[in-house]
Amino acid sequence: MARRAQHRNAAFALLIVVLGGAALLVVRATIFRHAAPAVQMAASPPAGPVPVPPKILVPHVPLGAPAPSPDSRYTPGAQRSYVMDLHLEAALAGAATSGGTPAAAAMDVSVQGRWAETFVGAQAGLARYHVAITRAKVLSNGRRADALRADVEKPFFLERDHDGAVTGFYFERTTPELARSIVKTAAAMGQVVLRPGQMWTTAEQDPTGEYEAQYTRGPGPLALGKKRTRYTRLSTARGLRPTADVGSAEVSDDTHIVLTADDELDRLTTRVQTNVRPGDGLPTAAGKLQGSFVLHDRGSDASKLGDFERRRGALDRVEMITKPDLSVTAEAWRESDRQAVGKATLTDMVASLARVPVEDKRARAEGMAKLRADFRLRPEDASRAAALVASAAVEDGKAITAALGGVASPEAQRALVAIVDNPGVPLPVRLNASTAILLLEQPDPAVVTDLQRQMNDPDEHIRGAASLALGSVAQHLAADHPAEHDVALGALVASFQAAPTTTERVIALRALGNSGDARVTPLASQAYSDESVAVRIAAVQAVRFVPGAETDALISRAMLTDPDARVRVQAIDTVTAYRFVPTYFQAFDAILSGDNFPLVRRAVARSLGMSSGLHEATALLQRAAEDASGDVRAVATAALQNATAASP
Repeated sequence: MARRAQHRNAAFALLIVVLGGAALLVVRATIFRHAAPAVQMAASPPAGPVPVPPKILVPHVPLGAPAPSPDSRYTPGAQRSYVMDLHLEAALAGAATSGGTPAAAAMDVSVQGRWAETFVGAQAGLARYHVAITRAKVLSNGRRADALRADVEKPFFLERDHDGAVTGFYFERTTPELARSIVKTAAAMGQVVLRPGQMWTTAEQDPTGEYEAQYTRGPGPLALGKKRTRYTRLSTARGLRPTADVGSAEVSDDTHIVLTADDELDRLTTRVQTNVRPGDGLPTAAGKLQGSFVLHDRGSDASKLGDFERRRGALDRVEMITKPDLSVTAEAWRESDRQAVGKATLTDMVASLARVPVEDKRARAEGMAKLRADFRLRPEDASRAAALVASAAVEDGKAITAALGGVASPEAQRALVAIVDNPGVPLPVRLNASTAILLLEQPDPAVVTDLQRQMNDPDEHIRGAASLALGSVAQHLAADHPAEHDVALGALVASFQAAPTTTERVIALRALGNSGDARVTPLASQAYSDESVAVRIAAVQAVRFVPGAETDALISRAMLTDPDARVRVQAIDTVTAYRFVPTYFQAFDAILSGDNFPLVRRAVARSLGMSSGLHEATALLQRAAEDASGDVRAVATAALQNATAASP
């Protein structure tokens, strides 16, 4: 899958980083169809019990240190029990099109219970624990989720390295992916990586990707502060990718930790807020995680010893970063859908949704979930739903189209096209359906013809939305359907070349940018000569996914020579969000020295702060910290302080 898919998947993945993996799965199950790469399997273990090495490493003790005392938590059978509280929220704000905003997708999951982990052995330097979550209370959008609770309570094993970082899990093969994701979320939330000293930085993982974390000791010898400073790589459909390649993210992390005298976790509270801005034509993702671990008691449970070896043949080895394989639980998902729908008909569900106030987000999210379940169980209901939206209230029509986009079956895709084509449907609903087509992960190649037709719709907003969707669809079809990809790109190029107004040229450039095709750069370079500021900004944005010297030349030209400060700032922001490379340092140097607008110099300081660990960036930030503008100085000084605090 090409870069556009990475861009979108990362948006939804990071949407849920704070939800850890739990939301990752829920959002994929909600917004996309039930499909994902296979779960990774470990090689078969050697026959017989795995011996406990003579030296088990306490997290921050160097290799070769003396063996721990007999009462250490690394004594086989040593058990620690925690009271766990996990609350996850996520929402996708509407993607701006040329004339409308789709409904948001939202979720809310809470898990409370007892987390008991028992040390059962070690292998290859990794400590292994039997973990059981008991007395669990699980809520989904405010309602009890007993089936999910039962799955979360299935025992599993996890492994940590000598620093305390979680490296992998062993789940029962019958454990559904959603339960696995919640477990991984909880484990990532409670992850504490210890090092010597008063301050250190780490590279850690959670179900969404790799991030840098900063730890600080104090106040007091047993207290720690932890802050997730930035995501360096995100999990996408094709593995980990640099964050700059797939979107821009803002992360606010406030984690407080208290250790016991022997460096065990005593208490942890965390609050994380994540906002992802993936760019034109895609929704902004926002997520929150609040949670805690509180040590309840310590003890010993020798009954767990040998359990791993006895059960290994029935366990899946899963990494922290993995993509769910829903095929192994397809029947479980169907049963879940059947329970959600019950005896209700599509008409019943639409009528029920209409009675829910728009302000009741939880109840409406539950109603949309039932619609998605119905569309999966009864694909023929998709076309019936398309007919119902014409007489539905606008917000209800939006909810129906969002549910169709979440299923994304062939029938659902045809229904979305029918909604856009129907002039009797309210315009905001038609636009919502068009954006749902834009978000399709696996669009039907036939949709290219539909979108071309819609680009000639009498309504200018529909024409613009169809163009943006066609660009995204073209990107997805490039690998497996090159003929349809070329047809789509040809239509977009023709639209750009024939655009009679500034607004239409901007939309055409944005649509071409969504395609990520290399042929966009010459067209963007041509458009950059336009006298309109809006067109020049769109030209710079259009090349954000296209690598190469020609692209870099266009962006550098815009940063250094454009007469309008807004265009220069946009070029800098494009570098920051999508293609930050040290080759731009020379341009940044020139801007700090010669650009008369503080807003532009401030954008450079903000961009440099994203890579303040590099020597060249630090040197430029030090210059910016002496800038004549107080705003520029403040941004640069804060970046330098963060870089200094992050140094081990």
